[in-house]
Amino acid sequence: MAAAALLLFGYPAAQIVYITLTLRYGIKIIDKSIVLKDFLFWRERNITGKIRGYSSSFAGNYHDIKCIIIYLEDGRHINLPRYMYLNYMDIEPALKQYGLTFLGTEPYTCKYIVARGYAYDNPGNFKQNA
Repeated sequence: MAAAALLLFGYPAAQIVYITLTLRYGIKIIDKSIVLKDFLFWRERNITGKIRGYSSSFAGNYHDIKCIIIYLEDGRHINLPRYMYLNYMDIEPALKQYGLTFLGTEPYTCKYIVARGYAYDNPGNFKQNA
């Protein structure tokens, strides 16, 4: 009984916590700076010199990009999923115009039960497809 309750409530609770902690960001590209907006804590942070690059992530169909992932120098990732932005189609051209390195495309892969894996965590995996 306890195992069923854990499965019934534990996994959705873990998924909600994971989504809240990872999908809380937005970005603003203004003139010569990129600002990260944290909607959970209502803070803004300038990340202009702290970006390694970005990639496009897809699930299933290679041509159906679902998410743009920004890789930061400190090892963190900023996920910008398509369903959260009205101007999603403008994000990648703005990043490219700003001069950020496009690392490549990556499929959605699960790392843990509720977390995703990232293909370009290791700097040796970067393809430099700018």
